[in-house]
Amino acid sequence: LTAAGHCAIHRPLTELARPIVVTNFYIVLSWMAMLVTTDAARWALVVVSFNLYFFASYDMFMWVVEYYRTAAPDLPSRNLRPCLSIGFVLLFA
Repeated sequence: LTAAGHCAIHRPLTELARPIVVTNFYIVLSWMAMLVTTDAARWALVVVSFNLYFFASYDMFMWVVEYYRTAAPDLPSRNLRPCLSIGFVLLFA
């Protein structure tokens, strides 16, 4: 995520922190869902994990919107760089 956000589309690290932390958190919650024994707890963890995934994905899509708003029109690979961020959203889906 850092490579996609900071290196490819030049977003500041402060903008990257929330989606990175949220992504790590929902991954841990989804692992926990595999380990709990009660169905109610498992489904609660799955629902929370999916909500956090959508929250982090929204932030990552906002990186792309801000990139297009601020990037110079003649920047090399201007349209290819955001594909890395979008690819991460699809990969983690």
